[in-house]
Amino acid sequence: QQDVYEEKVLARNTNLRSEPTLNSNSKDLQISGTHLFILEKTVNIEDGYLWDKVRMIPSGKIGYMINKNYRK
Repeated sequence: QQDVYEEKVLARNTNLRSEPTLNSNSKDLQISGTHLFILEKTVNIEDGYLWDKVRMIPSGKIGYMINKNYRK
């Protein structure tokens, strides 16, 4: 059985972070319009934000993003 993840698109340039906090190391700047899969929703509430664990498309990089950075 293959997992089905929700696909989203970034609304703005966003840092993919190594940990779900603003204090984590920034892994990679992702550009507005980049697609991603949400692997886990709301893995942390930190710095006043809800953080999701995501996998970027097509690079496959995995990290954490603030969930307000997706297009509606």
